[in-house]
Amino acid sequence: NALGRFVNNSSQIGCVEGTSETATKISLAGSKLLAEMEVSVNSEHVVKENEKIIGIKTHDVGDGGLTVGYGYYIEGGLSNTTEIKRLLDDYGIVVEEGKMVEIDKVLKLYQDTLIQYESRAQKYVDARGLNPSQHEFDALVIQVYNGAHYDVMDAFGDESLNDAQALEKALEKYRTFGGWSDNGEGWTNRLRNLINLYRHADYTKLY
Repeated sequence: NALGRFVNNSSQIGCVEGTSETATKISLAGSKLLAEMEVSVNSEHVVKENEKIIGIKTHDVGDGGLTVGYGYYIEGGLSNTTEIKRLLDDYGIVVEEGKMVEIDKVLKLYQDTLIQYESRAQKYVDARGLNPSQHEFDALVIQVYNGAHYDVMDAFGDESLNDAQALEKALEKYRTFGGWSDNGEGWTNRLRNLINLYRHADYTKLY
């Protein structure tokens, strides 16, 4: 299907195969995991034809914003006319709640977005003087896609903490957010996945 082609075609999404050297770009496995975290292939927002993904519906995330494709967030939703115009001009994407965006446009937007978040993850790496392996860098990119919280990412690699303690340390930040009551379970599960990836090189989506 289209998702399968995207995660298996490095030239299409600008990713690299896993390597033991210091990583600076998200791997194909990392980009696939992030996409699945953002919009599961079995999500109600995914549109299929003969079992092939042909697009993803733009949807309201419940806070007045809209999500396009694999987690691309438009703050303010339809009132954010500047961003809506940019998506139309740059990608040919018409933003409308419930409207399907064709998978080729979704993937182009995802590719460009990944480049931005790779850069943000690299800033953290440089600030902390790290030399991350591929799975570690993948976990950092996926985290900054959700929020570049340095104290959260510090917990991932804190060798004085076991996995459960690292999770609790990371959650300290999230519990201060206004949406904790509604999103706490999802944030917790996401962090469990990322700690598992960072520490154990496990790309399995656990939750």
